[in-house]
Amino acid sequence: MQTVCLFNSTSDLALASDCAPFRPPKGLRAMENDLALLPALCSEEEKEAPLCLTFDALDLAARRGGRTRALRLLPSAPGLPARCEAADIDLRRCLLRPWGWNRDVRLRALRAGLPELLPPGAAAGPSLCCGPDTATGQLRLIPSDEQLSAWRRIAHRGAWLSLPLPAGPLLRPARKAEVRSAGEAARCLEDWGADSGLMLKRPYSCSGRGLLEVPPPAEKEAPSALAAPHVARWMADGLRLQGSLIAEERLEKASDLALLFRAGYEAAPDGELRYAVRPAGYSLFRTDARGAYRGNLLLPDSLILRRLEQDFGLPPTLLPETAAALARALQERLQPAAYCGCVGVDQMVVRAAGGYRLCPVVEVNLRCTMGFAAHALARRLAVRETLPGEDHAETAPFFTLQARKTPAAPWPEGDVHPLLPEDPQALFRAVLER
Repeated sequence: MQTVCLFNSTSDLALASDCAPFRPPKGLRAMENDLALLPALCSEEEKEAPLCLTFDALDLAARRGGRTRALRLLPSAPGLPARCEAADIDLRRCLLRPWGWNRDVRLRALRAGLPELLPPGAAAGPSLCCGPDTATGQLRLIPSDEQLSAWRRIAHRGAWLSLPLPAGPLLRPARKAEVRSAGEAARCLEDWGADSGLMLKRPYSCSGRGLLEVPPPAEKEAPSALAAPHVARWMADGLRLQGSLIAEERLEKASDLALLFRAGYEAAPDGELRYAVRPAGYSLFRTDARGAYRGNLLLPDSLILRRLEQDFGLPPTLLPETAAALARALQERLQPAAYCGCVGVDQMVVRAAGGYRLCPVVEVNLRCTMGFAAHALARRLAVRETLPGEDHAETAPFFTLQARKTPAAPWPEGDVHPLLPEDPQALFRAVLER
């Protein structure tokens, strides 16, 4: 079966609403349409670039009996503009891989004619499916309502307040708690945020949205920052919309990074399907002061380990050992829900007494992330020998997204190479910055 991808970057917002159909803010839907080909960058080899859909193309299939037009990113030589081609396809013989699953995507997929179960005689790798259907035993191509309910529960930030990770002198977990009132948040600030402050987070949010930094009191007897009008309004809105907030100890961040995993079923030697969570690589990324995503360094895994050792003194064995431990912990948590897809675990290098430490879990994202795209890009560029070598890791290119307010406005200046074909009316683009 042919694979088609959908860039639905608002999946976390759709999970929060838990309704279908879901209508994201206008600006975010524009980003999803402008960057519809972004999932093609997640292919480890250019020859594997999948077909990609816009939301309009997916909805068009619902009116045309499954038929629509998809886009494919074509390989281009370094320095030349990116190109794509359009193809007429029948979604009734395709398998959908969205950026993240939710009820809205399930509804649109079924309306578009995408098969819910693997048709008899059709072939699809177990890793591309959503596990066996409990009633028929056939492989599911679209998760059931029951699966999505379970996935939504474990996508909640409160589901990851604790994980069984090994303790060690180089690990510094952040203290976290789920709070349901301003009073509970105040107790967290008093108990373990009095010196450094808190990070308040909505349970469902992404890319730095839904976060609020709460500074510590300026003086011992000074009023709490939680009493500030804008903070009180933000907390009240979050509690009203999502029922709770996550209070997290604010650590002194030195660097952002992520561990990448793939979760799902694979064929065992005996022919049986078995569930597994496998490490898929590492990613170094940047955020701004508010925690919003700003881009990824394009470095192979080996150079990421080297940079962490050179810059922060973290041994090159720390990240692989942490990834192995996290894979076991994730599998224990995800297997009962039969979650299938990408998992990105955000981490931080933090300053601590005596040096730097690794905060092993900041967020767990049950969806594809920019880290997967950056990791695949780094591998492909390394194969083409267009990435800096071991002696020039500090000059690594930077993968990022750019935005402008109107189609008439200029793009931000810089030495950049667009990675996707550009529409003159687009408000967003993905670039390689040097």
